[in-house]
Amino acid sequence: MPAETLTFLFTDIEGSTALFERVGEVYTQSLELHHGILRREVEAHDGRIIRNTGDGVIACFDKVHSAIISAVAAQQAFWSGTWPPETGPPRVRMGIHRGPVEFHDGDFRGLTMHHAARVMSAAHGMQILCSLAVQELLDADSINARDLGLYRLKGIQQPIRLFEVVHGKEYPDFPPLNVPAAFVHFLPTPPTQYYGREAEIEDLARLLAPPVAGELRRNSGRLVTLHGPGGTGKTRLALEVARRLLPAYLNAVWFVSLAELRDPELILDRLRETLGLAAELQRTILSQIAEYLGPQPCLLVLDNLEQLLPGAAETVSELLSAIPSVACLVTSRVRVNLSTELGYPVVALPSAVQAWPVLIARSRS
Repeated sequence: MPAETLTFLFTDIEGSTALFERVGEVYTQSLELHHGILRREVEAHDGRIIRNTGDGVIACFDKVHSAIISAVAAQQAFWSGTWPPETGPPRVRMGIHRGPVEFHDGDFRGLTMHHAARVMSAAHGMQILCSLAVQELLDADSINARDLGLYRLKGIQQPIRLFEVVHGKEYPDFPPLNVPAAFVHFLPTPPTQYYGREAEIEDLARLLAPPVAGELRRNSGRLVTLHGPGGTGKTRLALEVARRLLPAYLNAVWFVSLAELRDPELILDRLRETLGLAAELQRTILSQIAEYLGPQPCLLVLDNLEQLLPGAAETVSELLSAIPSVACLVTSRVRVNLSTELGYPVVALPSAVQAWPVLIARSRS
């Protein structure tokens, strides 16, 4: 049969083995009630259960909205139902994903099934997660799906953006997901609180903000160079801007120190090291970096670039061309001189303002 695109709901009871060992046959009674609720809500919303997995089910739907409403209704029924006191309501985790599948020998096959299972395994009990393929088709006015960012799911090469479907009036605050975040930022910790450039920080954060989902980044915001004489505070300003943008970039922000380099050919090597990637002989460093960063908007702070110019300009240009999702905030005594570059001059702060962090630090010691 040809491939068709369907939406799949995977469910599982969190901690089921330990609960079964603790309460025995009482758990079996709760499990039967749990299965009854799932079957009722799936069928009531035009879905069908294609497999019972023991402590959960796999269901499929033609429409994304039906899958989401079915999952929400089931979670609310679990929460409000009457359960044996030994077990309480089951803590069911749910994952929803949409994609192409093929039907062979009475079962669905394809990567979509594996991805849906991984989405479910990232969730906690009572939590509903969905993928970007599902969220893009939701009615935002009727369903609240909160963007949790990018995560690396076991066995899936590219990071997956996950969303949490908010349901119920007493919606709990869940701990971090059961999978690692796609990116962990690298920004040095500042020794003191920062004062004196609030307007510049706001302006630069606006210029460097990632594009809205589904939009392409404006070229004018992909390369911003903080330039000026030494000692004007370019590096510290860049760090404060990068720190301000961490939530917008979902932690995909890295500070790349270039001060001790003298060969522009080593810039990509330093970037690879900063990203924590091992050297590979089979392909270029640039292709390795591009694959790792993928489509996620990210921000690179290239600090102290001046001694690597003009040769560094070609490397920065190649980086921007190879990775459309990347933006670069450069600190340098002079501009990089690329056509897409936005120069941002930095002048020294008045001496009184420069002294604020030192005076405050002393007053706290």
